[in-house]
Amino acid sequence: MAMVARLRSQEYNLTFSARTVPILDILHALAYVWEAAGLFEKEDKQRKAFTRERLLRILRGDVQGVISGLRRMGTTHKLSGKAAEDLARICGYLEKNSDRMRYDEYLRQGYPIASGVIEGACRHLVKDRMERSGMRWTLEGARSMLHVRATFQSDHWRSFLDHRIKCEAQLNHQHREILGDYQPLTLACLPAERRLHPHQYCHWPNRFTVLVVPSILKTRRLSKTLSAVRPRCTTHLF
Repeated sequence: MAMVARLRSQEYNLTFSARTVPILDILHALAYVWEAAGLFEKEDKQRKAFTRERLLRILRGDVQGVISGLRRMGTTHKLSGKAAEDLARICGYLEKNSDRMRYDEYLRQGYPIASGVIEGACRHLVKDRMERSGMRWTLEGARSMLHVRATFQSDHWRSFLDHRIKCEAQLNHQHREILGDYQPLTLACLPAERRLHPHQYCHWPNRFTVLVVPSILKTRRLSKTLSAVRPRCTTHLF
């Protein structure tokens, strides 16, 4: 699992597990290199060329070489005052984060080196669903919703539904195998059109048994209807 670290290491005391690869956003490194270029090049074209050269070296894994070169140039150009302080700050930032700037290794592994894709996923996956008008979430409720949201936005939605249906059936209908392929034979004496809606007809056989599944039919209403239509009906609930 790779994680793009967008926070400055000197401002936050971050710890990472062995499975996490902390990566400094390349755009943060670019901003510091661009600032350093402004200390030595005043023309925009030369400044862009300076930044491009150093950035390519960083991408190839030569972070320490870039840092050493910047310090050497500061000595050669005899920077002082505010310019010298800015260069020391820039070099210090790059050096402190050099362990998170092994971009050549990250690119070979296929890891993202910028956080744009992650920020886009956070907006699409989290914000668009969780920050709608009037919404308030508890921590547990938000966690459950995000689990479902992530599943819905992925390719696992159909398998998730199948798994949940199977679990619900095992939980709520533990003895469903008792029925098997059983069909209520006593209803076979009714015409086909009456089997669909038997409570709409008043002409019942002399005596038969009706099986009612509470989770599917509204048993109380149907029981009252059966009693009113034919008192001799027998209703079994299971």
